[in-house]
Amino acid sequence: MQEKLQEDWHSLDIKLLFFVFVGGGLGSIARYLCAIFLQKFSYFPLGTLFVNVFGAFLMGACIYLFFEKNLSSDWKIFLMSGFLGGFTTFSSFGMEVFFMMKQGYFYKTLLYVCASNFLVFLCVYLGFVFAKKLVN
Repeated sequence: MQEKLQEDWHSLDIKLLFFVFVGGGLGSIARYLCAIFLQKFSYFPLGTLFVNVFGAFLMGACIYLFFEKNLSSDWKIFLMSGFLGGFTTFSSFGMEVFFMMKQGYFYKTLLYVCASNFLVFLCVYLGFVFAKKLVN
C-alpha cells in the first residue's frame, strides 16, 4: 500500500500543482477584492453573487476553449482548477451540471442541482447551530 502511495506521489506533475497553487491564490485575491468593492454598493451579497455568476461565465468560456478548441492543458489547469477554483467553487458546480446536461442526464442533473443546493443550505444552518451550541 505504501509503495502505491509513493508511486502515485512521484507521478504527480509538480508544474501542474504549481499552476493550481498560483492560479488559486490569484483567484482568491480576485474574489476578495470583488467582494470588498461591490459590497460598498449594497446590503445584498452582491460581491458573492458577482463572483459566482462571473465565475460561471468564465468557466463556460474555458469549457469552450479547452474542450472544444483543445487549447493548452497548462492554461486549463491554471485557469479552471486554479484561478476559478479560488475565485469561486460555484463555477465547478456549473461545469459539472453543464456536462451532465450535455450527456442527456436531465433527471440526474435535476437531482444533483436540487440536492446540492438543499444540502449546502442545510449544512450551513447545521454548522451554525453546532458552533452556537459548542461555544455556549
